[in-house]
Amino acid sequence: MTDAEAQRAMATKVVDWLDGRIPTDRFVSEYWRIRRELLNTNWSAFEGVFGEVMSSVDTAVDSYRIDDRADFEIDEQQLRQELLTAMENLRRRAPSVLNG
Repeated sequence: MTDAEAQRAMATKVVDWLDGRIPTDRFVSEYWRIRRELLNTNWSAFEGVFGEVMSSVDTAVDSYRIDDRADFEIDEQQLRQELLTAMENLRRRAPSVLNG
């Protein structure tokens, strides 16, 4: 898989969730699985703008909790807002990732 294909696979998973194509808990587990696989095979895909944007996605997904949230954890509504912002940033700064 090329870096561009790896980036698109990861970003598409986020967009699929934002568009309601997969439930939140499945998204979270699949997101981390895809991220681990891509880091193991295409770590260079996480350099530059893509890596910067996806770092904010990582932080949001890692902070998401459905129950018993601590002050630093977020709910689904905030997760959605943070990921929308991240994908808008990605579209603006690296449009080829999602339009490829």
